[in-house]
Amino acid sequence: MGFGTSSVVLNTVVVENLHFKNAGVGFYATTSVQVRNCLFESNLTVSKLILLSGPSVVFEGCAFLALGGGAGVHSVRPGENSTTQFVSCTFFNTAVHGTAKNGSVINAAAYTPNVNVVFTNSILLDPNATSAKPSITTVTTGETINFTSNDYNVIQGLVNAGDYDANPAWKQPTDYYIDPALTEDILTLEDGIYKITYAAGLGKAYKHLPANIVISGVQFPEKDFAGNTINYAKATHSGAWQAVYLAPGESEPVELEPVDYTDGVFFVNEDWFGHQNSSVNFLTSGGDWVYNVYRRENPGKELGCTTQYGTIYGGKFYLVSKQAKDGGASIPGSRLAVADATTLVSEKEFEYIGQNENGASIADGRSFLGVDEHKGYIGSSNGIWLYDADAMEITGQLQATGSGNAGNLYSGQIGTMLRVGDRVFAVHQNKGLLVIDAQTDTLQRVIAAPLDGNSQRGLGSIVQSKDGNLWLSIAANTGGGGGTANYILKLNPCTLDTTRVALPAGYAVDIDGGQTEEVYDLAGYDDGSWGIYGAGFRVDPVTDNLYVSLFKAFGNPYYRTIKINPHTKAVETYLMDDHYWFPALPVFPDNAAPEVASTLTDVTVTGETRLYLGDKVSDADNLDAAIVKSILPGYDATLISVRVWRDSLIITPLREAEEETTLTLAFNSNGKVVTKDLVVTVQTATTGIHTATEAIRVYPNPFADYIVINTTTEGQAVIYDLSGKAVLSATVKAGNNRINTSSLLQGVYLLRQGLNTVKIVK
Repeated sequence: MGFGTSSVVLNTVVVENLHFKNAGVGFYATTSVQVRNCLFESNLTVSKLILLSGPSVVFEGCAFLALGGGAGVHSVRPGENSTTQFVSCTFFNTAVHGTAKNGSVINAAAYTPNVNVVFTNSILLDPNATSAKPSITTVTTGETINFTSNDYNVIQGLVNAGDYDANPAWKQPTDYYIDPALTEDILTLEDGIYKITYAAGLGKAYKHLPANIVISGVQFPEKDFAGNTINYAKATHSGAWQAVYLAPGESEPVELEPVDYTDGVFFVNEDWFGHQNSSVNFLTSGGDWVYNVYRRENPGKELGCTTQYGTIYGGKFYLVSKQAKDGGASIPGSRLAVADATTLVSEKEFEYIGQNENGASIADGRSFLGVDEHKGYIGSSNGIWLYDADAMEITGQLQATGSGNAGNLYSGQIGTMLRVGDRVFAVHQNKGLLVIDAQTDTLQRVIAAPLDGNSQRGLGSIVQSKDGNLWLSIAANTGGGGGTANYILKLNPCTLDTTRVALPAGYAVDIDGGQTEEVYDLAGYDDGSWGIYGAGFRVDPVTDNLYVSLFKAFGNPYYRTIKINPHTKAVETYLMDDHYWFPALPVFPDNAAPEVASTLTDVTVTGETRLYLGDKVSDADNLDAAIVKSILPGYDATLISVRVWRDSLIITPLREAEEETTLTLAFNSNGKVVTKDLVVTVQTATTGIHTATEAIRVYPNPFADYIVINTTTEGQAVIYDLSGKAVLSATVKAGNNRINTSSLLQGVYLLRQGLNTVKIVK
């Protein structure tokens, strides 16, 4: 049977709603062939179902069934210089295959060069496939024959389509393959309709088409094979039929169960470069994996290519990718995706970070830092870019941070960034450590990477420890090859002084004692063949447990995650589905807000007064040292001058008066802000720094190993050094209270009890 012949060739052929049985069908057209909702069925030993010729052939919602008791073969032979699309189609063959290289679905022979075959949202069920008689095959003798996938396919069979990791190639994520050895009845005839069995063994591989999806160049069928109008506003099934056959005792599939994204750990994955966009997985506190959660919560949307970094700030999840779309992906993603941190629902996606006058990209994504609740910094291959968090817009490049060579993506990358106080510290591949004024967005200075003899080192990353110090990993050079030096740098964020600390591979540093200790030796884990993948390693800020991403070796899809208790060395293993995840880093939810201590109370000043704030605010799931303290407008600026310096609030009276003003402090912990009002009372100085609104006497003064506080009221007495840091505290009662001060160093201190402040000297 033919539609168009070798002597009569039509411009366009449209065929709908026909059933072809045990018949070879040929389609010949000069422009296009469109075949919709047709059934091609054969129960003969050999039957070439379709022969094609023409530049464009599209099958929508068609079924191809080879049910012969002998060798059932259906073969599609695309024409030369053609593109054939199979959209929402079902292929099924339960019979023995025919001759080798005459596959059950596609046989693109050597005499048909320059062929493109594209699968989208289709089902291929071929349990009898073998490597000699595969489901999809091509004979390549120098011709260009490309088999590609727009994803959302369910494959049970074998593919022989050239080099799997090269072009031409069959590009289909392996985690959507069904094991060819499955024996369940997975396609069932019911009332004349073939339906997919919804069985427990197929849940993972049975992939749904997300709601409202748009794939460039793909037109989905209006109706399924049974004639039902398809509602693409909701998730739909793969293949030609929308009906789902239920095995005995099973119930209808239910909506996806909600996931509590506040209780577990996210894992940002670069994923399989050249095949699909990146992904995010979620490990629940119960140890269960929820895969591809960004896609799960945003049907029809995906991340970009090689997502390397993710962070939660101010209730938003910022995910940064190198490029907006992987070459093997069908859905465009983004270089920066902003999602709600508790639901993963997308709020904004940015295809570009920076563009030139021609609209081309000049900045690939690398990292993100929330600077304050109103702005962020985007680290890129070409410097730092400013992000307006209120308008959700990228507003331009931070001056003097660019690489100077936007075309070279590996010459001036920005790595990790941290904010400490009024400064932002950003790793630059070539320049070193950039120190930036967080208020004015101006570069203050650059700290160069170490020079060891003739070896110019580079900087790898920067982290902060609980004591507030910063730690820099040292790269072997600035080339970005991944080698490291055998030491790290400790940086004081206030003085910018650095100290070298030797650190052998696999060891951690005790920040109190400065000693190193082995964390865990993977040689003793499992069979000893697992290694840590890249930067897939992080410490839980609440429990101090280590989450580590492991892989077997490059070139295979075997990954898993372990949790290590750093104190007991106990290890818990979380197995993963086989896939080329290439994990980038774990990201922990941010659930707690900062809490201000009750000891931060109103203050009376007679002269310059320093109040240490470092121990006045804490956060249950963030470093206390990372909390940014600031002063909000609204106080009487003619009465007092105030500033925050090195975690201390410094209050200076501007005139002698018996007045008060309300000062509002803001505490920003990872984008969550709380405020505290303090009433500042300025009193005329009578005895220097000593203010006595209540009766208090301290002796001896100067003192040695003890002091006696005589007071008329109960309360807390706190001794501060001149930086404003509390160094000793005690509960006092009315009367004499002897306090042991032997632990204090010689120097000048301030003792405060209630509204009383007394200068004491040891």
